[in-house]
Amino acid sequence: MAEPIDPRIALANERTLLSWIRLALALVGAGTTIGTVADIQPVWLHLAVAVVPVVLGLAAALLGERQVLILDEPV
Repeated sequence: MAEPIDPRIALANERTLLSWIRLALALVGAGTTIGTVADIQPVWLHLAVAVVPVVLGLAAALLGERQVLILDEPV
């Protein structure tokens, strides 16, 4: 029979997930702001500078979720 997970560990995992989500939101917000406000020429560079943070933000959210799923597995 598996022992119940210590609540401190569960709360630490939740804080870690929240920090990943905070990072993801910051990156998506930065990419959106750059895409809206910045006037970068040529257009392909403008798109690259705006899209890269958004993609990194999505990757950070997925990595955070993956990390929580790995750590919350019962032993």
